[in-house]
Amino acid sequence: MAGSLPLASGAGASTSSCAIEAGGEIQRGSMERWSGRVALVTGASSGIGAGVAKELVKQGLKVVGVARRVNKIKEEDILATFDWIKRNLGGVDVLVNNAGSGDYQTLLDGKTEGWEKQIDLGIIGVSICTREAIKSMRERQVDDGHIININSVAGHAVSGVPLLIMSSAIKHGLTVLTEGLRRELVASDSKIRVTSISPGLVRTEATLALEEHLGDTLIKDNPQLAPKDIADAILFCLGAPAHVQSLDRWLVGNTFRLIVPLEEYPHDVLDRWLVGNTFSLIVPLAEYAHLVLDRWLVGNTFRLIVPLAKYSHVVLDRWLVGNTFRLIVPLAKYSHVGLDRWLVGNTFRLIVPLAEYPHVVLARWLVGNTFRLIVRLGFTNIN
Repeated sequence: MAGSLPLASGAGASTSSCAIEAGGEIQRGSMERWSGRVALVTGASSGIGAGVAKELVKQGLKVVGVARRVNKIKEEDILATFDWIKRNLGGVDVLVNNAGSGDYQTLLDGKTEGWEKQIDLGIIGVSICTREAIKSMRERQVDDGHIININSVAGHAVSGVPLLIMSSAIKHGLTVLTEGLRRELVASDSKIRVTSISPGLVRTEATLALEEHLGDTLIKDNPQLAPKDIADAILFCLGAPAHVQSLDRWLVGNTFRLIVPLEEYPHDVLDRWLVGNTFSLIVPLAEYAHLVLDRWLVGNTFRLIVPLAKYSHVVLDRWLVGNTFRLIVPLAKYSHVGLDRWLVGNTFRLIVPLAEYPHVVLARWLVGNTFRLIVRLGFTNIN
């Protein structure tokens, strides 16, 4: 990464409101609080980065775009960029980590220099920029800043294309960095938000380079996004209210898959995971405000178990973790519900299809000896 001059800047642009409508269309949230504030976009000379920078300018942000012009990044160049921003603009409020390398090589025949370049950009560069951006926010007592990492669907599953294995490994590393950063910020009681955007194929120079290696088979078989689609997803995340965590988004072709924070219920605690091409939700059904919710801790993530106390006739199953009983809800009120069961030790667990909501499409997957539910909300136009 080199260079620290703004690619583009703007202030006072119009703002908009945000929602997800039927069919998965992204509508932008209120960007008013970002007007006049500073965003740093890496990899901004072309493709996704250039598209994101232009859209942020339209929304009234002052945008600094940087791009790599050498094979290896230099930390002093990155630090100089942040110093320039501090002296001229005050500091960074939004960081979009987009820089990456389109150096496609297999593991068996790849060159070490190419691998080092990918790791340098995709892991080391991202980590330095993230550290310095958060340092900038904290110096100015900015607690509503936003770190946005441009990931990839390849960061959640192993690619079947040999040329993409190293790229996939780097993106998996970015997935870990994203979640690790969230945990560090939570531990420090920070409200700085962290979001990962994971696109499929995007029409960029890197995709054209990949097409040269693979022919047009991969391209024809997979619908492509435009850089503006990624920019729209970022605006959606930035438009969420400051008190609401904007969770990960995954874009494939014309489908916008969401980890749904149920933003109207800001007190919700959600868990999430990815299987194949589907993000799953653990939904606390917060519309029932009187519910007694049980919680248990795995790692540092709280998971919700909902006894639906409103329905006093519900037959509950119980199992013991440590010295605490947990409740599992068969929703017995709905006698027609077909419940799946799985066995751990000598205890049966129930999987709840939430049949009250007939539009929900359910799927299941197995981790170890535990079945999980994948909850797809039909209004997101998932095929």
